[in-house]
Amino acid sequence: MGIPAFIKRKKKKYFVYEYLFEENSVLNVKRFDDLSEEWLEFIKENRSKGGLQHNYDVVIGPVADDNTMETVQLYIANILTASEAVERLRYNKVNNQVSFHTEKVLRYLQLVRRNSYARNDI
Repeated sequence: MGIPAFIKRKKKKYFVYEYLFEENSVLNVKRFDDLSEEWLEFIKENRSKGGLQHNYDVVIGPVADDNTMETVQLYIANILTASEAVERLRYNKVNNQVSFHTEKVLRYLQLVRRNSYARNDI
């Protein structure tokens, strides 16, 4: 069995797009300013049940990534309480993200620039 054609293709250029987003009252935005029990429960709901478990257009706050997932998994498994998990997460390096969840929010994104990179630049 050979390698599929789409895997063999090598792209000559890659693009990185930069957008500007400003919160406004038209959008339903959920903001988590820090790692909290509310944030932890939000992550649990979305990770445990799968799919989208909220009605927000945009969610802004800490990202549940490799730095936090071990603690989040211990909380989901009921090994840690919410307060124990949040205390433990305080010592993690946490990045923030802006996550867009509806087509409606796309109207409020403004393209700033598109950068092109050749394959050998990466």
